[in-house]
Amino acid sequence: MVKPCYAFPWRSESDLRCFERSFLQELGYGLTPENDVDGVPIDIAGHYVYRIENGPVKLQRPGSSALSISGKTLIDLSREDFTDPRTQIEAKQLMRALISHYTGDKNLETRRIFRSCRSYDLMFFTSNPVRDLPK
Repeated sequence: MVKPCYAFPWRSESDLRCFERSFLQELGYGLTPENDVDGVPIDIAGHYVYRIENGPVKLQRPGSSALSISGKTLIDLSREDFTDPRTQIEAKQLMRALISHYTGDKNLETRRIFRSCRSYDLMFFTSNPVRDLPK
């Protein structure tokens, strides 16, 4: 069992990315964001394309596909650090592409579940069950 980096209910896009990474790991398709396909550590200033079934391949310049990703984003993924806006965008694109590939384009409803949990969370934490009891 993979140790999740998220807490339930999910509170952020970061939590969703962590869930997606854990989901892929549970399916047996763990990401390899620490090293490229040749086993070389990821260069934070480098540009990569994530080859499904293989891992990151270093490019000479930035790519333009959904599987193009910066070295910084790969390192952030390995650290589960989604504070950088570029990392958030690239990680989301990569996760969507990988999940789509491995699930045969089946809709997983994670986005809907994510929104439902956030709505429940807001409802639960904005009401006071003791205060709101009938007298």
